[in-house]
Amino acid sequence: TSRFSIIQYAGNYKPFSKELVPASQPNKTLALDWIQNEWVTGGIQVSKKTVASPSGFIGVLQAANDMKPDAVFIITDGDYKSKIHTKKIPWDEIRKVAEQLKDSDGRRTKINIISFEAEAEDLKELRRIAQGSGGNIREMQ
Repeated sequence: TSRFSIIQYAGNYKPFSKELVPASQPNKTLALDWIQNEWVTGGIQVSKKTVASPSGFIGVLQAANDMKPDAVFIITDGDYKSKIHTKKIPWDEIRKVAEQLKDSDGRRTKINIISFEAEAEDLKELRRIAQGSGGNIREMQ
């Protein structure tokens, strides 16, 4: 009964699928192939499958919300920029969108975060988002 998708964010974003797909072995194999062949390991991603995200990470959260997941896992350094902000995206804007994430039954989506090399202030905000949603945060050093 489990379903999943993956969204990679690097300036723009690219979803494995636009909807959650059944966690069947064929879909898991497709996802692994997608990661091995489509994953961008440096720079901003640009391809015909890439979605422009002028609002940066906020657009990714909105795309995730469209899928109505019961849980989201975010791997991040907490440094979110966008084309419409002159500096980093304000954390209050990110929190506002994160708080709107709901599953298909209208329950709040749990946001789980794996943080690596985040600045102290960013880590504080990431903790706030994860804990506020009922999710967890893990810090990688």
